[in-house]
Amino acid sequence: TRRPIETKSQKQIWPKFGELLGIARERTIGEVIQCVIDGKLIPVPPKVLGFYSRYLQDMSIPYGKSTLKDIYNISYQEVINASEFLKPDSLFSTDHGVKGEEFDNVLVVIGRGWNQYKFDEYLYREETSLSDKELDAYIRNRNLFYVCCSRPRKRLALFITVPTNQLFRNYLQRVFGNQNLFLYKEFMQS
Repeated sequence: TRRPIETKSQKQIWPKFGELLGIARERTIGEVIQCVIDGKLIPVPPKVLGFYSRYLQDMSIPYGKSTLKDIYNISYQEVINASEFLKPDSLFSTDHGVKGEEFDNVLVVIGRGWNQYKFDEYLYREETSLSDKELDAYIRNRNLFYVCCSRPRKRLALFITVPTNQLFRNYLQRVFGNQNLFLYKEFMQS
């Protein structure tokens, strides 16, 4: 929200503020917040003001696994990118976000970052040899892998960013065929 414009002089402030905000948006989150605070045209939520005030007093204050300085030094473009990614009509989606959808081309990135899914550790396992907990994890991984791999109409590519063991490579060979598997360096040379 913004404060209502009540006078001509207030109206004239907005173009300059828009220009300064445009410059700040090419920089960092901290600079955008400072621009909005300095402009005094857009109300800043108290929680945002509180964190920003703490940041100005001591930039090394921990925030999660980082510090406030690390957060406020992130490029504001990253906020825009995250916002675009989360839009319903985005060209990108999470594995769960594509259930029921179809696309011409699909790139599945298999890496770390989410402990619930480790395709490289579960997909090759034999269901009958798993404990209840392992079986739940296997089924969760198998089902999501199916969702990922059944979305493309034309092309599917898996990009695996974690080290793989021979059992997982054997599984991939059985599913996709050895002729369709490439090490990164082989792919880049072809």
